[in-house]
Amino acid sequence: MFKYFRKNLNRLNTFSIAQMAQFAGIKPHTIRIWEQRYGGLTPSRTKGNTRFYDDVQLRRLLNIVGLQDQGFKVSELCLMSDADLFNLAARVMEKPEKDVSNGYVVAQLVRAAIDFNEVDFNHHITHSFLRLGVENSYKNIIHPLLSRLGTLWSLNEISASEEHFVTNLLRQKLITAIDGLPLSDPQSETWLLFLPEDEWHDLGLLFAHYSIRKAGYRSVFLGANVPVEALQLAIERLNPEYLLCFKVASMSINEFPEYIQEAERVFTGKQIYVSGGGTAWSALKGLRNVTWLTSPDALIKIFVPQSMKK
Repeated sequence: MFKYFRKNLNRLNTFSIAQMAQFAGIKPHTIRIWEQRYGGLTPSRTKGNTRFYDDVQLRRLLNIVGLQDQGFKVSELCLMSDADLFNLAARVMEKPEKDVSNGYVVAQLVRAAIDFNEVDFNHHITHSFLRLGVENSYKNIIHPLLSRLGTLWSLNEISASEEHFVTNLLRQKLITAIDGLPLSDPQSETWLLFLPEDEWHDLGLLFAHYSIRKAGYRSVFLGANVPVEALQLAIERLNPEYLLCFKVASMSINEFPEYIQEAERVFTGKQIYVSGGGTAWSALKGLRNVTWLTSPDALIKIFVPQSMKK
């Protein structure tokens, strides 16, 4: 058992060039050019002469990519020591918020995630909320970050530990932002928010909860893993104008349409919004009152402020 553990621990601390590219959001060809032209990275070699990298090289690459997005020349960055790159990255965060690029922040958040660095992660997210606001931070920082980490997780490049670490920190930030909003008028139009049975990824739903409350509507948040019977009871009790749910991963493309069809049967003649990946959408096209939202922009646009409707 201990041999198995050590073997997998070593695997998690070494990376192929393809894995490095996935983490950094660039192409393997770009990494090769930076190595050959500027000496930006110094990979080790297997006996078969295949490149591999350690976690120090990964952090170095993420700093180079982030600082390049901030406007620094890659030729100069590649010549810098790891310590100088780290210090430069720290100085960038001391700049006025408007001068920090989104790509730089995403790269730094990926680095903080793989280091389990809660201080750095919270620092970058807090600065993003101050610089962009919650909605633009979600659209331009959090959503791209989650997409990249999701890809890495699906390819088994990061473990569930990093995914849970990031998710819980982001949940805390969104819940704090929601708590900072005034309560909506209970007489305003009501949105009922939920995740279907066996669906637990509620970051998108929390973001929608924030946006709905900010727009001045009443938002009732049922949260994750809501059985269809419980949803029906909530619909009967609250009589909401709109339903909103997210399809992220768990339910199969056969079970999910059945769940939504049952919700539509109870929620006769009113609008149901579904957000998530597009694999299940084809099975929902025949449902007249269901609208599929494929991006944060599409989600934000449906929340017309209450004051603009009067």
